Amino acid sequence: MFARTATSTLRQVTRRQCAALTTRGLSTSSSQGARSAAARFGTAAVAAAAVSFGYTMYKSKTESSVVHADSSVPIYGVAGTSKERTFIAVKPDGVQRGLVSDIIARFERRGYKLVGMKLLVPSAALAKEHYADLSSKPFFAGL
Repeated sequence: MFARTATSTLRQVTRRQCAALTTRGLSTSSSQGARSAAARFGTAAVAAAAVSFGYTMYKSKTESSVVHADSSVPIYGVAGTSKERTFIAVKPDGVQRGLVSDIIARFERRGYKLVGMKLLVPSAALAKEHYADLSSKPFFAGL
């Protein structure tokens, strides 16, 4: 989205600059000879920036601009390193008691970084499938 906006804005600026240069070039007024070196340098800088930006946009469209994550670290992380990952679940009673922020704060105080959070209310079918191994236990009906 930003690239489209930047491209269209730069295109409009370039058109205005080119129109102004063409008008100045065809003009016979004495003001053209009085242009300072700084103004000529500024025009050259704008032209160079436009060419550079255009080339970058062209290359980004012809080549893949997708950045792939390093595949050397598996999704579950590497145990004992800074790339180790873990899953934390807060049970419904902890959510009802408003302890989620306290639990997150405890992990952050220990230097862990929270990278995602998801609130999930499982359907009865999903819960039944998840706890299928406990179906023979006497407390299963209460789950």
